[in-house]
Amino acid sequence: MNTNETRTFRFTWQALALWVGLTLLGFFLSIGFHFPTSFASPVLNPEDIDMSGAILGFVFGAVSGLIIASLQWLVLKAWFPRARLWVLPTAAGYGVVHAFGDAVPYMPLVLVGGGIALGITQFFALRQALSKPILWIAIAAIGWYLDFQLGFAIYSTPGDYPLLSASIIYGGITGLALKFLLVPASPPVPRPRKRWADLSPSRKILLVILSLLSLVVLFILMIGMFGLG
Repeated sequence: MNTNETRTFRFTWQALALWVGLTLLGFFLSIGFHFPTSFASPVLNPEDIDMSGAILGFVFGAVSGLIIASLQWLVLKAWFPRARLWVLPTAAGYGVVHAFGDAVPYMPLVLVGGGIALGITQFFALRQALSKPILWIAIAAIGWYLDFQLGFAIYSTPGDYPLLSASIIYGGITGLALKFLLVPASPPVPRPRKRWADLSPSRKILLVILSLLSLVVLFILMIGMFGLG
């Protein structure tokens, strides 16, 4: 493969922005499925360890990951012919993160161990699509660690989960990694732009639903950030 040719078709900045936006939406839609609000314990207390909670945590975490990964797949499929492989490994990775959090609610373990587990599962999905696939494990793990650390630094109120900042930071870091590491086997096929009248009824319904969900997310953010209501 000619490296000079593939650079022309790398992940675009527009795709990166859409990746971050859909990651943010996925995090918010996933919050009803046992999002890790209980992962904030900075002290390891042996009495808090409950290995029986790992199974339930994995199931709920996998559902969260399935939602997030499915939205990310909408972007990835244009740049990676085997993008369908992204969804299930990513869901499994989020399941492992939640299993860690439920079994041992100790923040360093969830931030470090969970990030590494998520990076490893995604590595198997992307190993044939990245120029240096082994770097993805480190990038995903660092991104997961930083999104929480920086998020909690921004939202300093104890008990607050930094959902907004965490999703944007993690989406941004992984999106940048895709931009510079993702090398598609063939250039994405340009598709003609479609007008609203040309869309099928099912796509119109999907766009309306996504637009309404985006408005709900923005409204919730305004309430949280500006204390409205």
